[in-house]
Amino acid sequence: MTSSYTILLLFQVQIHSIIFVSQDLVVLYIKDMLHSEPLLHLTNSGFTDSVWAPIKSKGGTSIIGVCYKSTSSTDPNNVKLLQLLEEATQQPHRHIIIL
Repeated sequence: MTSSYTILLLFQVQIHSIIFVSQDLVVLYIKDMLHSEPLLHLTNSGFTDSVWAPIKSKGGTSIIGVCYKSTSSTDPNNVKLLQLLEEATQQPHRHIIIL
């Protein structure tokens, strides 16, 4: 676990990116020139494997989310994913990208 974390930090320095990591190690890399902050209310919404951040540009704000649904995900966790996606679409944004 420690060696993986070290690799992420080295990678961050090399590509000059902001790295957002969920509690279950879902990772979102964003180029640091985009000045993004994590959307904690979405990342910590109750669905166990997601991380979210806005990207601001002249045209408006876009939201990027990375979600991982395990094949062994429970029914309650699946419901939380659907609720999370609904909440994400209600955020002020120009575009939303979900991976």
